[in-house]
Amino acid sequence: MMLELRHSLLSVLLFIFVLIAVPMVSAAETKMLYPQEQALKSVSGKVSNLVKKYKVYQSLHADKTYTRKPEPGLGIAKDLAAVTAEFEKNNFPADNEKVKNLKTWIDSLNENLPLLEKQYSEGYAAAQADAGKNSVESFPEYDQDVERLKQMYKDYKDPKSAFSNAEKAKTLVPQFNDEYAFYQGLPKKYENSFRPKRPAS
Repeated sequence: MMLELRHSLLSVLLFIFVLIAVPMVSAAETKMLYPQEQALKSVSGKVSNLVKKYKVYQSLHADKTYTRKPEPGLGIAKDLAAVTAEFEKNNFPADNEKVKNLKTWIDSLNENLPLLEKQYSEGYAAAQADAGKNSVESFPEYDQDVERLKQMYKDYKDPKSAFSNAEKAKTLVPQFNDEYAFYQGLPKKYENSFRPKRPAS
């Protein structure tokens, strides 16, 4: 009787051990050989560089600054295709956490890069068009206006001129209707050309 009880107890303990041990074995990562570990490091470093480049364009687009001219594929697509092929060629174990994380980054870049390239390129083109509208070249009267201002300066800086006296000038200036209207209109005429652009919030 005692022997049977001992045998039953041993069977139960063995069963419990199997229940605990089997999931532990199945949950363990597949071990990689040294060459695979080195290959994974190499791919990881390349992906890290691509992520940095991606984030630069992402940040510029978010700030609406568009200071960098977009390259084809944002200078990322070609290298991304190569590193994706390299990742797949190495047949890394899919149950390895580092491999899973790296695959997530690669998949994310492949999925999101085309959209970012489209958005950034459109934003850059719009910014360039906007800059063209507000450039000095867009104002055909610019040189003429500059010359008129220079002449006004020469005329009114003469020490004998009533304009050299601030008090007298206050009453005189409005009498020179053409010059006064011209001078008053300059800020509005050129306000967008020389005002620094702020990133859109």
